[in-house]
Amino acid sequence: MPLRFFYLIKQSMSKTKSDKIPHYELLYLVSNKYSENELEPVKEKVLKAIAAGKGIVTYDEFMGKRRLAYAIKGFRYGYYQVLEFDLEGAAMAKLDKDLKLDHEILRHQIIRKVAKDPEVLKKEAEARHRRQEVAAAEIASAIAQTKEAVKAETEKKEALVVNTTKKIAEETPTPKKSKLAEETTLESQEELDSKLDKILGSDILYK
Repeated sequence: MPLRFFYLIKQSMSKTKSDKIPHYELLYLVSNKYSENELEPVKEKVLKAIAAGKGIVTYDEFMGKRRLAYAIKGFRYGYYQVLEFDLEGAAMAKLDKDLKLDHEILRHQIIRKVAKDPEVLKKEAEARHRRQEVAAAEIASAIAQTKEAVKAETEKKEALVVNTTKKIAEETPTPKKSKLAEETTLESQEELDSKLDKILGSDILYK
């Protein structure tokens, strides 16, 4: 009797284990031709497809806009969305097919995972966000340093041009008038004085 009892328990446990619904992670990519406000209808469509197969979503994370490693259908940037859910294997095939036919989704990837506690998933997401923030800060710092270096180099070159121009101007001698030019100027002055004398003399005569 006890043997029969233990056999039934073992059989029941095996059945429960084999009947456990598979757990999956879906990562999909939407092109940046949409704004963030326009992404919600796309996600709702994916959630409905999961629900249609009697799936249950256990985790939802929007990973934001990122640059793609290579262009996909002409797009260099895209929005990443992660969903974790429980779904029967037969329904999974249909979900995968629907995602492939959806023109709003550039790429998607589905992997089978071991179900995790929501708190564990939350901590993992927070850790990812911290890494992303650190990486973004490092990139921003590198860009700022590059800009400062370029600015300093530009100012250095401009100062060099100004100093060189000033030095050339100082070293260039002022051109002197030739003797012929001086004599011509003197003659012109004498002619002008003579004409003035004539005019003044005429005024005195007719006064």
